[in-house]
Amino acid sequence: MEQEKNLLLKSSMVYGLVMGSYWIFKYIFFILSVSYPSITFVYWGLTLSVPVILYSLMKHYRYYRNNSIRFFEAWGLGVLTFFFSALIISLLHYFSTAISHRKTLSQIQ
Repeated sequence: MEQEKNLLLKSSMVYGLVMGSYWIFKYIFFILSVSYPSITFVYWGLTLSVPVILYSLMKHYRYYRNNSIRFFEAWGLGVLTFFFSALIISLLHYFSTAISHRKTLSQIQ
C-alpha cells in the first residue's frame, strides 16, 4: 500500500512537471494574443487539449500499474498532477506580474 502511494506521488510530480511545462508554453501564446489577436485561437486550442494530455498521462500511469487502476487512484493522480503543475505555473505568473508592475511603477515616476 505504501509503495502504491509513493508511486502515485512520484508519478504525479513528474506529470505535474510535464503539464506545468505545457502550461508555460500555453502562457506564451496567451501573452502573444494580446498583441496578435489571431493567436487567441491557438491558445484556446492548447487549452482544450489539456484534458487529452491528462488522459494520456493517466494511461501511461496505468501501463506502469500493470493495466489496472482504481477510479479514486486516477482521480487522485489527476488532482495531484494539476496541483504540482499549478505550483510551476504560479511561479511564472508571479514573476511576470512582478516585472509588469515594476515597469508600470518606473513609467509613473
